[in-house]
Amino acid sequence: MNENNNEATEAQLFATAVIHWLSEFAQSPMGSESRWTVLMDVDVLYKVFRYFIVGAHASAHTDIDASMNIDVHKHSDTHYSKCQEQNHNTEALIHNLKGTACDKMQHIPTRTLVQIDALNSLLHAHLKAKVQMNALPNLDLYKLVLFKDCKELVHLCQMLLVLGTYTSKEATCGQSYMEFLTEEDKEVITKHNITRNVRMQSHTELGRTFPIQPHSNFQKMGSEPELVHDSTSNKGSHTITEDEYRALKWENEVFEKVIANMSVRKSNSSR
Repeated sequence: MNENNNEATEAQLFATAVIHWLSEFAQSPMGSESRWTVLMDVDVLYKVFRYFIVGAHASAHTDIDASMNIDVHKHSDTHYSKCQEQNHNTEALIHNLKGTACDKMQHIPTRTLVQIDALNSLLHAHLKAKVQMNALPNLDLYKLVLFKDCKELVHLCQMLLVLGTYTSKEATCGQSYMEFLTEEDKEVITKHNITRNVRMQSHTELGRTFPIQPHSNFQKMGSEPELVHDSTSNKGSHTITEDEYRALKWENEVFEKVIANMSVRKSNSSR
């Protein structure tokens, strides 16, 4: 019981830290005072996913918008139990929530299931084109939205960090905004953040790597390290690909400029 309570508390702290980070983005759909529970709301998830995947300034009506904004009146009174019907949504729920007693299942609005399906499709299509899918956690939006599962809340927050610091157009800003968080928020995010591993596994196609120290400082790097063609000879060392090294070095320079500019702006606005 204590272990479950600890997991729930840790998930809440992680979600709260991620919300604080999300609130730093320009035109963010998330406020810094939002409670962690909002990340279990399907309409809020739609806004956050759309912000990163479609774009903060996108105004075009997309398929995802059509799916999320279905006729509420048409579906508001339409409910079904997953133990009574046999369509793809129900089968997915049965598979994901296997072992849950039917007599304890609430009736679920069709609208909610359509929205969850739309979010799953949007997220999968975006990530499939950019990362190795097996490097990501198996996020189950059904469990998250319908049953408020704390493990899925952790998976969601990990996904949001991948979106906001790696795969989306907002990635440069997303990494910069980490600098404005409290030390407590930084610590809990660092503990659960999987973005570096996702990035590493998604750059294996080059086949050429070189060792890098765990706490190396890119500011102190001079000439590029000698490439190691046989990565098996570097067991125990941390390695990155040549392309990733150059990308990280470039990103580091960009982040420094962005952070410096933001610090000046925040300093001027506080006067």
